[in-house]
Amino acid sequence: MWRSSDGRARFDAACGLSRGARAVQEDAVAVDVAHGSETGFAVLSDGMGGHVAGATASHLVVAEAFGDLKFHAPGIAARPAIAPACLGRAADAANDALARQVSTDAAMRGMGATLLAVVLAGDRLHWLSVGDSTLHLLRGGALRRLNADHSMAPRIDRMAEAGQITREAAARHPDRSALTSVVMGRPIPARDAPTEGMALRDGDVVLLASDGLANLGEACVARLLHRGRRGRAGSMVDALLDATARLGDPDQDNLSVVVIRVLRAAPVPEGGA
Repeated sequence: MWRSSDGRARFDAACGLSRGARAVQEDAVAVDVAHGSETGFAVLSDGMGGHVAGATASHLVVAEAFGDLKFHAPGIAARPAIAPACLGRAADAANDALARQVSTDAAMRGMGATLLAVVLAGDRLHWLSVGDSTLHLLRGGALRRLNADHSMAPRIDRMAEAGQITREAAARHPDRSALTSVVMGRPIPARDAPTEGMALRDGDVVLLASDGLANLGEACVARLLHRGRRGRAGSMVDALLDATARLGDPDQDNLSVVVIRVLRAAPVPEGGA
């Protein structure tokens, strides 16, 4: 494993997808984080609106957002502070692409997709998210979610905390997974887009995932990432996908994941830990 000795952050990233028990893959993902690079991008999307429309929506969102970020990559590398603005423009480009698709194909009406995009630059993590795809950080063995959940789940949980419904009823509520914000070619109701990037540390692991990972539970995800934190990012992706497959859930949703390791240490020989 190559690592830098100049104290600057380097990254190792990998991604993977699983169709789960579904007939069609409606997730899409794109990553450009060369091993040992100082900057990078990742975009993940979970489609909705039926098989054809959902797959079309997620692929359009990823293609447009990722392409827009790549276009601005030289500027971001030179001035990392512009990353939040570039993420906003990428989200607008994706939303506009869906609007154009719906306007020309009536069969696509009602389609939409989540959007989770991250930029790694200047030793910081920047993100923009719409929907319920998750961005997590593993640091010191503890896993925590970084981005907002644009679904009904947080509202239903607050109802349970206020005693309006029981916790059991909240956990089984049929509207938990209903999205409150999504990219659909119309004004986006809510975006989680911090104006300041989060400082990264040596050994951090960043995880992007669609909601198909929820079956594993955060405790299991944390164990798998912590166990593999000294290996390749690709090995951690494989561990997450394999663990989900072993559950054997007949209703397993599509699953897409991106794992990014932060490397800032002395050089070690290729093949080392």
